[in-house]
Amino acid sequence: MVDCKDGQPTPRVFARFVDLLNALPKAKVIAVDIPIGLPEAGARACDRHARHELAQPRGSSVFPAPLRAVLAARSWEEACTIRLRIEGKKMSQQAWGIVPKVREVDALLRKDAELAARVFEVHPEVSFAEWAGKAMPHSKKKAAGRLERLKLIMAEWPDAVTRCRAMLAGESYEVDDLYDAFAALWTAHRISAKKSRAIPSILARDSNGLPMRIAV
Repeated sequence: MVDCKDGQPTPRVFARFVDLLNALPKAKVIAVDIPIGLPEAGARACDRHARHELAQPRGSSVFPAPLRAVLAARSWEEACTIRLRIEGKKMSQQAWGIVPKVREVDALLRKDAELAARVFEVHPEVSFAEWAGKAMPHSKKKAAGRLERLKLIMAEWPDAVTRCRAMLAGESYEVDDLYDAFAALWTAHRISAKKSRAIPSILARDSNGLPMRIAV
């Protein structure tokens, strides 16, 4: 996570979403790269629209949000059984990997409407595309892709990446995850300034009333 203190981006690593909330109790905007608002079946409109906006090859970076029923699963095998019953498809290991974090965020937002109004779903690739005016040509895992994203960040915050990496010495993280955190911060600033837009423009809500949209 990267937030701004006195105009300077400051990185912090949290194991749980609730730890982030406890560290930032007065934050008016919290941007998270976690699905908020879950479908009963099928793909969310926001995911379909985001993939369409990014097109190939970056569109494949937008994964379908897990079905709400899958949150009850305690293993990948159980999740596959649930999804097979609903959609006739198994669940990928990669999608299952984010379910614990989705479950945590979903539980907190469903029981706290005030918190839900402050937490916004973002997607780093969508944010970078909006920031650059086009989808990133290269994958964030490639050297060329890391450089593309670094140039955007340095244009906005010239010394921030160097500062943040020094502050994160000893922490376990990937450089592309740090860059993704900057993309979330960039969108959070747009939300605060009321300059952001939502994907899709027509708001849909899930069965618990949570919005299914991506802020950009």
